[in-house]
Amino acid sequence: MTTVDRVLPWRRNALPAEEVAPLLSAYRARHPRSSTAMISRAYAVAANAHQGQVRNSGDAYIQHPLAVAMIVAELGLDEVTVAAALLHARWRTPPSTWPRCRPPSGPRWPPSSTG
Repeated sequence: MTTVDRVLPWRRNALPAEEVAPLLSAYRARHPRSSTAMISRAYAVAANAHQGQVRNSGDAYIQHPLAVAMIVAELGLDEVTVAAALLHARWRTPPSTWPRCRPPSGPRWPPSSTG
């Protein structure tokens, strides 16, 4: 393991998934100096929650939250709103399939909704 990985563990797996790369590019086009870490974490949670789910069209269900998040990113909204767009459909899945996760510390993570 390189020294950088030991000191900066968040740099591991720094490349985004192919599915989320266009979304991150659209967000960076409007916010070139902003971090995309929250959007990447929200994508990971959404992809995990919708793993194996398929829409009636045959597409993977994660394509819907990605499309909504892309619209929001192209409108120039902030990272919290883009993350919320990725997570909005998570609550339609049965609670037994929700991944157990805690939001990262900090006031900017989208709050979870129970209704």
